[in-house]
Amino acid sequence: MVTVQLPNGWPLCALILACARAGAAVSPVLPTMRRRELEFMLGVTESPVYIGPTSWHRFDYGAMAAEVAAAVPTLRHRVLVGEDVPTDDPAVVDFYRDLYGRDRTAEFPAALLDEREAKAGDVAQVMFTSGTTGEPKGVTHTHNTLYAIDKAQADVLQPVRGRGHRDGVADHAPGRLHLESADALVARRHRRPSGPVAAGSHAAHSGRAESHVFFSWARRRFWPT
Repeated sequence: MVTVQLPNGWPLCALILACARAGAAVSPVLPTMRRRELEFMLGVTESPVYIGPTSWHRFDYGAMAAEVAAAVPTLRHRVLVGEDVPTDDPAVVDFYRDLYGRDRTAEFPAALLDEREAKAGDVAQVMFTSGTTGEPKGVTHTHNTLYAIDKAQADVLQPVRGRGHRDGVADHAPGRLHLESADALVARRHRRPSGPVAAGSHAAHSGRAESHVFFSWARRRFWPT
């Protein structure tokens, strides 16, 4: 089990796919959640790995993860994505320096990963509720159940063809990693487009909080007048 707390962006998709390739399940945690919720979820899943940003929207996730690691003994590794990653803690891994910037094919050949890769019926994600009115509750998804969700979404978003429509999805929820990560997993597991792409459309996901900037960009990029 790998706990991932990242805003939307390509590192999120890459890490989600890497976990599936290695046969690991993912526990997505919203970036808006803080120590109390994170500590509770890591205690439930006993995840040995946490992946999060060094900072996001002026909040220090690296410091929070260090505090949680001191309280949750099963958390042994912290992968940080961003700048100014601490170099004096052996439990901390710099995503860009230690993972993205290194060729690991000799250590993890394709044949080994083929054996480990998650199967359709394996657990893909453990998603938690927000815990607004009580303790967060975890729900288990397999790759198959994510596929069912994705197919239903594609059916709803199926654009009207032949009428000049250019339907698409603009998702301004920088911290909602569930949609993007689930689409990436479905695309990998079932070797087919996922989400809006499966409906012959396109999607834009935001990693920023400025809604006016995002929608202005999406309109120019996908729906020019």
